[in-house]
Amino acid sequence: MIKRRLFLLLMIIGLVPIFGLYDNSEEILLASFHGNTGRVLGASDVSPGVSGRNLVARDGRADVVEKRGPSRVDVYFSSNRTKDPVEMLEKERILVFPEDHVNFFPDPTLGLGSRISISRATEIRLNDNGKWATYRTWGKTVDDFIREKELDVSQFDMVGPSRESLVENGMMIEITRANDGIQVEHQYSPFNVVIKDDPNLPDGKVHIKQNGVNGDRQLTWRVVKMQAGEIKRELLEDKNVNAPVDKIVMRGIKAVTYAGPYMDWINEAAAKYGANAGQMQRVMMCESGGNPYALSAHGKYKGLFQYDNRTWSVSGWGDKDIFDPYSQINAAAKAWASRYTKWPVTSKICGDLGR
Repeated sequence: MIKRRLFLLLMIIGLVPIFGLYDNSEEILLASFHGNTGRVLGASDVSPGVSGRNLVARDGRADVVEKRGPSRVDVYFSSNRTKDPVEMLEKERILVFPEDHVNFFPDPTLGLGSRISISRATEIRLNDNGKWATYRTWGKTVDDFIREKELDVSQFDMVGPSRESLVENGMMIEITRANDGIQVEHQYSPFNVVIKDDPNLPDGKVHIKQNGVNGDRQLTWRVVKMQAGEIKRELLEDKNVNAPVDKIVMRGIKAVTYAGPYMDWINEAAAKYGANAGQMQRVMMCESGGNPYALSAHGKYKGLFQYDNRTWSVSGWGDKDIFDPYSQINAAAKAWASRYTKWPVTSKICGDLGR
């Protein structure tokens, strides 16, 4: 176990210059959940009118909490090897709010697990004439918060603490409305994310064809209040500002092929098992130079991908001749799709084969 963790650490250190940090705050916008978990949205795509803001459930607390000013950073360590960042959040049952910024290190697509850092917006409680609500904001002052959430606060309304006050985590803000005032309410309906396959776009590529827009319905009320509370509410205007516009994401499905020895078989096997044909071809040339009868210096490793007899026997193709190129290519593609690492010794000798 210790050796394995050390190996993972060395892998992460070695990959930093290549892959760096993975900030998927925007990519999360492409994903949606079904059932009770809701949809993960970015801070720019949500307003206070949206219901169901707790989008992903969480069990327990963060592994590490780093305090930075009024906000905080929750750090989680996930050993889950899913390559989908949203699926990783869901499986770890991590709570994500629309205003939160999520970073993964290393990139989840490597399948190594990740250190998940969630920068939490400042949480405040708002008492708007006796109506309590919880908000999260990146505003520095109370006035910033009011502007950010587009709250309808007139010059006659009383706000406490004052608009110039700095926002603090857990702060309570009270708005006392003036009598016989006008109140504008926005009811937002979030846009849908539509993913379409594009046969002209290479497999693995994504193109945003159309940005989504939230629908906006504006209600204008005349509200009459006394000290004890509201006594009359009159609807002056009900206006649909705009209907929601779908966000359209084009997902590439065009197969990528490569040229070289045995590439027809390599492309066929890679498509069958979900491997990377280009990487397989580079490994094969580095291991054997494309010679199906290649032997290592001591004769232990054989064929295109240099299998030893023991590994070959459990490859799923062990009943075939170890020197048969078709069998070795299919065995390698099958292993490629299921292994955590691919020919690590070859990677060190021949350089980064994952590019």
